[in-house]
Amino acid sequence: MKPGFHVASILRSVLTAPFTACLASVAVSVSARDKTDKPAKASHKNKTVDVRTWNPPADCVWSVRTRRFTLLTLIVATLSSALLALTAFAANVNDAQGAKPRISIVSPSEKQTVHANSGRVPVAVNIDDSGSLRYDIVLRVVLDGKDFGPLRHARSFDLENVVRGEHRLQVQLIDESGNAVASSEPITFYLWQASRLF
Repeated sequence: MKPGFHVASILRSVLTAPFTACLASVAVSVSARDKTDKPAKASHKNKTVDVRTWNPPADCVWSVRTRRFTLLTLIVATLSSALLALTAFAANVNDAQGAKPRISIVSPSEKQTVHANSGRVPVAVNIDDSGSLRYDIVLRVVLDGKDFGPLRHARSFDLENVVRGEHRLQVQLIDESGNAVASSEPITFYLWQASRLF
């Protein structure tokens, strides 16, 4: 599920019910106020009472205060929920935009001895882009501090014509402009080749 769709679903579920309740409470309050503001006459035990100057019983006053408090609580809860949802959404957007891919060398491993008389060294890398990679994979191989061979477009490839001895290997992830956006930790490996004397 996409982050935007997930956040939209959260916003709908969080905001719909409280706002519906708020609107209903507002409608009840407005209706009650309109009825109270009218200069209507109420008959109570054969006496005519002006509703605007009539003091309601204590339980009625408590009911009005409770309704107002409930309405205020719903409004505060709704605003708090909306703020939290928007904060989470902004955090997800920033994480998606600011996340940088990571690359690591899987093979050869650190201090590994590679037996290859032909000088061919298999290399495998792992790329963790967390969905931030928006272009094809382009890898640059750095062997002993220098660019080695052509650019690569796969997570596994072979290095050709590597001479015997100790080597320092690093792989860089290149963007569309040719800049390195991620670099692996350098690893040391040893290439073993049979001696030509035997």
